[in-house]
Order: sequence, then C-alpha cells, then structure tokens
Amino acid sequence: MLDVYKFIQELQNKHGVWTKLAETIGIDQTQAHNYYHNTWTRQFHHSTDEYKQELNDLVQQQRQLQKSKSKVVNEVRRLFTNKHPDKDFHQSHLSQLLYKLYDRPIKPEVIDIKQFLKYGK
Repeated sequence: MLDVYKFIQELQNKHGVWTKLAETIGIDQTQAHNYYHNTWTRQFHHSTDEYKQELNDLVQQQRQLQKSKSKVVNEVRRLFTNKHPDKDFHQSHLSQLLYKLYDRPIKPEVIDIKQFLKYGK
C-alpha cells in the first residue's frame, strides 16, 4: 500500500486518477478524492493523539500573541513540526485539529480563594 501512496503522491495530474478510481468502485470523484486525502493517507503519518495536550497548550499560548485564528494555527503548526522533526504528521489533519482546539472556549484559571481570606485577627 505504501507503493500506491507514493505513486499517487508523485503524480503531476491527480484529477484523472480520482475520476477513474471513482468509476471503478462506483462512487463520485469528490468522494474518492476526499476519502484519499482525509482518511486513507492518514495511515502513513504519525498520529497526533498523544500530542493533544501539547498542541492545546501551544494554541492557548499563541492565542495571547497572535491576532487571527489562521495565524495561530500556522504558527502552532510550525512550532510543533519543528519540535518534532522526526515525526511525519498529516498536515491537513493537524490543521483541522488546531482549528478545533482554537475554537474551544478558554478555561478560566482556577484561583485558590483561601489565599485571599484572612483567618484570626
């Protein structure tokens, strides 16, 4: 299967591939294209599952520094991939995850109220 993946990745014009594949298996061209890019190719990349907390922390840090969602996502993707150069992450999936993490509400910082209370005199 890795040979098929490499072959498709190296094709200059993939449009005809999706048409032929779709006809062969009885689906439309868009479904074939989307399945390939969003599902099938993921098996050849490292999973982001074990890095979700790290990614969330980076997103929250960058939210404080960047003005737009796309800048936060691009910067976090750059920082994260530079930090893990030995891993090959599926870039589309990584971007989707970062947008999802960005859209989560920011959890308020928990403050220990006891530090503000005075006991005794």
